Amino acid sequence: MQEFGPWYGYDAYVSGLVGMVLQELRNLGALGVRTQDILHDPLEQLLSAVECR
Repeated sequence: MQEFGPWYGYDAYVSGLVGMVLQELRNLGALGVRTQDILHDPLEQLLSAVECR
């Protein structure tokens, strides 16, 4: 993704499994996307879904 940047000033939407969401949050942060510009599934909801399995 870095080759297509810069990514500051854009919103990012992340959805998926807990591990994938957390990793992508780290990746986007490393690319310069501000935390307030990243929208994602509620982690509490994802974690409770994992615990129900």
